[in-house]
Amino acid sequence: MESTDAQIHAAMASCQQHPDPYGKCQLSSFQAEALQHTVSLDGFWIDRTEVTNAQQELCVGKGDCRPSRLAEDSSYNRETSPVAGIPLQDATKYCSWAGGRLPTEAEWEHAARGAEGLLYPWGAEFDCAGGNLGDNCISCEDGYPGPSPVGIFRRGASWCDALDMAGNVWEWVTAMFGKYPAEAQAEPLEPAEGELNILRCGSWAYCPAFVRTAFRYTVPPEADYRAVGFRCVVSLDE
Repeated sequence: MESTDAQIHAAMASCQQHPDPYGKCQLSSFQAEALQHTVSLDGFWIDRTEVTNAQQELCVGKGDCRPSRLAEDSSYNRETSPVAGIPLQDATKYCSWAGGRLPTEAEWEHAARGAEGLLYPWGAEFDCAGGNLGDNCISCEDGYPGPSPVGIFRRGASWCDALDMAGNVWEWVTAMFGKYPAEAQAEPLEPAEGELNILRCGSWAYCPAFVRTAFRYTVPPEADYRAVGFRCVVSLDE
């Protein structure tokens, strides 16, 4: 998991070349990726795509979930688009209703980059065709100024055929933000205390440095930003 010092400085150089519009192009944004360490995980299944509005609406219709705050916004509420504007509590509730849970940070990263530790889900080099990414990134014009339907960027598939693990919407993981240990871990427990949680994946508005498989975006758990969604996992023993 995570990045070497060289990779962190390369991310900063990439960010300076293709800065984000939100002021996150700072070395501290990437230093949260240290220290690089090995993690052993039990088997799990992960959703191939982000949870869609249509899937979320099934839970809403049963009375077990709240609608997204963007449910009436035509720019975000297409059935095949990822549900967005979802705080951590609501994402957790949907996954439980659907028979799963949110991924741990280690599970999400493994599904995105594999044992080889790829920089992007599809490989070592940035590729505009890998997902719904920032249109100002090396001319990444894909026709979607906001969220796209899930699963349409097939060239961005990860090693386990998970899609949209770079761009489209940020995705919740269960971790609270904390520094990584240097030593190897097995089935690591998430930090029990903290004020900030973690999003992974990047979104349609972000460029190469922020859609890498190692990037961690720290936010409060109530964050219901327009580009925040999620996917679920199921442990193999469940």
